[in-house]
Amino acid sequence: MEFIEIQNDYIWTIKVLESCITEPQIEVSEKLFSRFLSKWVDEISDERRLQFTNGFYRLVKSKFLSVRKKQISLINYN
Repeated sequence: MEFIEIQNDYIWTIKVLESCITEPQIEVSEKLFSRFLSKWVDEISDERRLQFTNGFYRLVKSKFLSVRKKQISLINYN
């Protein structure tokens, strides 16, 4: 049962990250992810925590690039 709760919490943090449209929002989603890890620290194996962390920060990098591209296109448009 706990694994389903852990998985659901992780999916929720990913959805929050995906909904971000500004860099400060992405930074807040990183804090949310940190809280997720803290909440489940005793329940997640080191290997699983590493998988979650790698997956999340891969998406963070992609999201930062996407937001920056949009900012640049807006600047160039004006």
